Amino acid sequence: MYSRDASAIASVLEPLGYEPEEEFNALHGQRRLFFVDRSRNRQADIFLDRIEMCHKLDFKHRLELSEETLTPADLLLSKLQVMETNNKDYLDMVALLGDIPLTEGDDRGIDLLRIRDVCGSDWGWWKTVSMVGERTRQYARELCSHHPELDAAVMQNIETLLEDLDHTPKTRKWRLRARIGERVRWHESPEDIGHEPDDG
Repeated sequence: MYSRDASAIASVLEPLGYEPEEEFNALHGQRRLFFVDRSRNRQADIFLDRIEMCHKLDFKHRLELSEETLTPADLLLSKLQVMETNNKDYLDMVALLGDIPLTEGDDRGIDLLRIRDVCGSDWGWWKTVSMVGERTRQYARELCSHHPELDAAVMQNIETLLEDLDHTPKTRKWRLRARIGERVRWHESPEDIGHEPDDG
């Protein structure tokens, strides 16, 4: 969602039983809102203009590219940026890579141009996506060994994605940061900006 829609978000969620976490929203409301439906044990974590977790994924001016959600490339990047990847993250990525084709310049698919744009200009993004992508390849390989009915497109798309990352043209800024490498942390920890609702 866009930050300009923050008031409208609250007016939609509150009648559905979601209560705003007032303190969290007061501190982070320019970029993130949190609502809790305690009676049904549900949460709504809403990012505004960009997703900030291990990295910042700016989607300003990109929400119009898809009618109902982020583009497949942005959805995949939102998962590939998570260093502490859990089983659900891996399954989400395998589903995306199995169901949606890789494309170039077509946002209906997983647009490699979008991934190149994000990772080719930021070494930290490239490093994280490469690492998580490799772990996803290992996860998918293990999953396919137990479920041979899974579409072969999953492994093919992961292989193509990782190969494309290696050959993505890099900016001067990327190359300068690459010289420092892992000596300086290149990502944030989600718990630094995360939120756990009160138990009450």
